[in-house]
Amino acid sequence: RRVHGALSVEVERLGLCSSSLHGEKGRLIGETERLVQELRKSETKSSSNNVKLNKLLEENGLLKGKIEEMSTEIAQMTKEIEAKGAALKESLAQGQHCKALLEETV
Repeated sequence: RRVHGALSVEVERLGLCSSSLHGEKGRLIGETERLVQELRKSETKSSSNNVKLNKLLEENGLLKGKIEEMSTEIAQMTKEIEAKGAALKESLAQGQHCKALLEETV
């Protein structure tokens, strides 16, 4: 009887342990599923951020190209303005020379 009683107590204790382990297993499964969902959300967010970053880098490249193009245009315009300025100075010098000739004539 003592052995039977001791065995009954041990079986009951093992049943409680088994029940406790089963509950812990369920909790761990639930926690794992929650973590997997968080990881998926994080991956989705990361992927979305990578898409945005790539788009910004592409736009940056396009803007850089436009800036370089505008710099070239500005350099060309500067040359044209300088050439026109030189032509105006020459024209002014000729005008002053003509004026001096006219004043001598008169």
